[in-house]
Formats: sequence, structure tokens, C-alpha cells
Amino acid sequence: CEFTINTVISNCEFKNSGYIVLSKLGSEGLICSNIVALGCLYGICCERTTGVQVVNSMIDYCDNPVYFKGATDVMLSNNYITSRTKNPAIYINDYNGFSGYRYHIVNNDLKTNGDSSTCVLSIANAYHVKVSNNVIANFKTNAIEYYDGFILSEINHNTITARSGNDS
Repeated sequence: CEFTINTVISNCEFKNSGYIVLSKLGSEGLICSNIVALGCLYGICCERTTGVQVVNSMIDYCDNPVYFKGATDVMLSNNYITSRTKNPAIYINDYNGFSGYRYHIVNNDLKTNGDSSTCVLSIANAYHVKVSNNVIANFKTNAIEYYDGFILSEINHNTITARSGNDS
């Protein structure tokens, strides 16, 4: 789906697809639950989408597993998400200058598999971001990178283990 209004995608399996969900400007009300995506170019890609829930899903070994640009009111909970490339498992940034806000990233298992992956979660130009109670592992240098307008946010109670097995 490319443009979504009050859409539920549930109990679906994808393998080696381009996008499993591409939600563009003006979309709102997207729930993705119990999805299995393996080896896709993009898992969940939301560009300036309002009201997104991704729950109880496995987005595994994708190039860009979860990709948000300017999305608002986002909940990622109880997911297994891994990247097969140097890209982070979750990427959050603005959409043509519009910053996203109110992200809740809780109770997920997040990893990278690419040899040059520097981080698992990359956040820029977003505010009111909560990253809590996640397992974050297998990154090269930084578990979470945040910069450029990352404000009024909370990062706590995560279990973080670098690729070498040393806590970071």
C-alpha cells in the first residue's frame, strides 16, 4: 500500500519484496501487526504519516527494516527487527524539513547484521522520542545515534550489547 487511511495490515508474510509497506505524505491511521518480512528492500517505510503502530512483527534481514521520515504518533512495540546492510534497523529523520514527533520504541529486539553497521537506531530531527526496554545488539560503534534536533526525549532501561560482546 502506498497511501493509507485507517488501514490494518495483519498476519501477512513477505519475502524479498521491494516494500512491504510504503505509506506516503497524507497517510494516517496505519496498524501493522503480526507481520513477517524477510529480506525485503524496505520493511515499513512511512513518510509524513500520522498514527502508526507496528506491533508483534518480525522484520528480519531487510536493507531498511523500519524507515520513518516526518512521521508522528508512532508506536513500535514487541517486534524483532534486524538490518542486513550497513543501515540501522530503525531510521528516523525529517521529511523535507518537517520533524516527526511522539515516537514510542518499546520492548523490541533490535539488531544489525551488516559488517559495517555503526548503529541499530538512528534518530535525527525528531522530538518526544521514548526508547525503553529494548534489546539492542550487534552494532559496530554506537547502539543509538541521535543528532540534529533530537529533543525532549527519553532513553532508558535498554539492554545494549556491541558486536564484540562487550557492553556499550
